[in-house]
Amino acid sequence: AGRAGELLTETPETIGDVDTFWVEGLPDSLDLDSASGEISGTPETPGVHPLILYAWGPAGEAMPVPLDLVVRAAEGTPEILTPAELEARVDAPFSQVLEATASPEAFRVHDLPEGLYLNEDTSTFAGTPAVSGIFSVRIQAMNAYGWGKEKAIIIDVKGRPGTVDAVTDDLPGIVKAGDAVEWQLTSADADAQYTARGLPDGLALDASTGTISGTAGEPGLYLVSVKAINASGEGSETQIALRVGGPALFWLADHFGEEAVRNTSSLESLWLGDPDGDGHNNLLEYGLGGDPHSPGTATPPELAVDPDTNELVLIVWRSEAATDTEIQVEFSPNPGDGSWQDAGDPDESVLIGNLRKETYRNLPKAAPQGFYRLRVRVE
Repeated sequence: AGRAGELLTETPETIGDVDTFWVEGLPDSLDLDSASGEISGTPETPGVHPLILYAWGPAGEAMPVPLDLVVRAAEGTPEILTPAELEARVDAPFSQVLEATASPEAFRVHDLPEGLYLNEDTSTFAGTPAVSGIFSVRIQAMNAYGWGKEKAIIIDVKGRPGTVDAVTDDLPGIVKAGDAVEWQLTSADADAQYTARGLPDGLALDASTGTISGTAGEPGLYLVSVKAINASGEGSETQIALRVGGPALFWLADHFGEEAVRNTSSLESLWLGDPDGDGHNNLLEYGLGGDPHSPGTATPPELAVDPDTNELVLIVWRSEAATDTEIQVEFSPNPGDGSWQDAGDPDESVLIGNLRKETYRNLPKAAPQGFYRLRVRVE
C-alpha cells in the first residue's frame, strides 16, 4: 500500500530461493527490481491496481500470485459526495450536480451512459439517456493537492414509458456445469422480444420466445443482463448473478445457502472458513467427506508404521462424491526452502461406503527428517 505523490517501496515475502521476479499490471510510475522483487516509485493515481506476481527459482516457476496494490489519495484531496445510486429514464432530460469535499477545482467521469456528458463549467453531468441499462460510472475530483479517491456510482436508466420489463423468476442462482437447462423469460407484453448479455458459454437466448437453453459450460460467476422489447422500445435492464460450477459448488450451497454462493464475488472466503472450529477448513471438509458444521467428521490423514513390514504408511480418506477435487500428497525434507515434491500415487485404493481409503506405502523419505502435507484443489 502507498499514497499518491509519496515514495512507495514494497518487497514480497518468499519461501525458498528466488532468482527472478516479474509483475504484470504495474502502473507506469512504478518500477520492479527483478532480482529482489522490490516495487518502488511514486504512484500518481489513487485506487486499487490489480497485479500478478511471477517468480522463478532453482525449482522452477512458482505459482503466480494475484495482488492488489492499494494507492491511497494524497492528504487534502477531495472525496466525492455524489449519491452512490441514481436513476434516469430513456429520452428524458437528466442532470446531476457533482459534489465533493475540499474545494474541488475539476472533475473527471468515466463510463457515462450514451447520451450523457460531463459539463466541466458547471460540474454536472447531463444529457438525455439513449439506452436503458444499469451503468457503473467512476468519478474523481481534483484540487491543489491532486486527484482524490475514485468513487463508483450506479446509474439505473429505465426504459421509456410504455415499455415492459423482463421477469427472471424462472432463472436459478446456480447451475451445474455440463447440465442441459431451459429457462423462460416473461413480461407483461405477450408480443415482447428479449435480449440477454453475459450468458455463460453454451447457453443461448431465443429472442422471440424468451427461452434460454443449452448446456452450461465454463464454471464461474456470470452477471446476466436481460431486457424485454415491445413497440415502445427497450424496457429497463434486469441483472441476475448466475454461478456455474461442479459438485463442490452445490456442496457449498447445501451447507451455506444458495445466496451465499451466488452473491459472493469470490468463493475463497467460503472455502477457507472453519465454522465448526475443528481446524479443518471447508475445502478440507469437502475433500475428506466431512460436515463443516460438525467438528471431527472429516478424518485427518494418518501416518503410521506398518507392524508387519516396518514401513512408513500414509492413509488418506477422501470423499468419493468430490469428483471435481484433486487431493495430492507432497513431501519435503525442509519446508523452509519451499522444495515440496509430489509423493506419487496411492499404492492401494478401496471404496468403503461414501469414502475412498487411499494407502501410500512407497513414500519418499529423507534423513534426519521429512515432512508430508495434503494439498486439496477444486477445479
